[in-house]
Order: sequence, then C-alpha cells, then structure tokens
Amino acid sequence: MRPFIPIVLTLLFVLGNTRVFAQHQTYPEYRDPVVATALSLLVPGGGHFYAGETATGVTLVATGFGAPLLGLALTMRSEKRICDGYGCRTEVNLTPLLVGSGVMLGAFVYGVADAGRAADRANRRRGVMEGVSVYPTAEVREGRIEPGFALRLVW
Repeated sequence: MRPFIPIVLTLLFVLGNTRVFAQHQTYPEYRDPVVATALSLLVPGGGHFYAGETATGVTLVATGFGAPLLGLALTMRSEKRICDGYGCRTEVNLTPLLVGSGVMLGAFVYGVADAGRAADRANRRRGVMEGVSVYPTAEVREGRIEPGFALRLVW
C-alpha cells in the first residue's frame, strides 16, 4: 500500500499541471469539471489537485487514507484476550475502524461533490468561463434522497 500513495500523488500532480485535459485550444488553462469529478472518483482529492487547489487536495488525501489507517491501528491495539470458565476468546473494539471508515467516506463524498465546483473556481480565477459543467446533485423528493447529475452549458 505504501508504494501506491507516492505514485498516485505524483500522477495527480502531473495531471493537475499539464494541458492534456484542456478542452479548448484557445483556453489552454481550462479545467474541465467532468475530469475533476472523475479524478475525485479515483482518488480522494484528485479533482482538487487537478483544479489547482492543492491544500484541499492534500487534506482530502490525508483524511481519505489516514483516517481508516489510524482507525485500523487503534482497532488492532484494542485487542484483548479474555479467559474465563468457558475458554479463551479475543475481543476487539471496532469503533475506531468504523469511525475512520466513516471519515474516509465523508472525505470521498465531499471530494466528488466539490471537484466540479473546484474546477469552475479555477476557471473563474483564470478568466475562462466557457465549457460544459457536470455536477453530482441530490434532491429530496417525498422524503427520499435521489442522486443525479446537473448539466450546465456556458458559452
């Protein structure tokens, strides 16, 4: 797992600073919200690295990978061996692992939901306003949350 993290971070840095994903030749600095969202689906914070929001990307990567690892370490440390009249058994407190996994899921969902907006913020900072934006959305209908996508065309 350890060699994988530097490779992913290097790829995100290279992809975030290259013009390969530019949608228009007239605007080489354009950051596509669809690409940002796709990168966030692959790695927490990937879309934020691509959009140039490095601090947010680092925070999401650290939270996305660090929280479950810390939870796993604390869970493994909580292992207790109990012996009584019925025999010996091992008890483990799974709460740290569950909390760490929940934090990871929250970082992942936030990263995916905000990646397209991060690309739009980057485009506004650069003065680029045209393109197609796709955002993940959630609507509440009849007490249920229905996920979907919103499409915005600007030219």
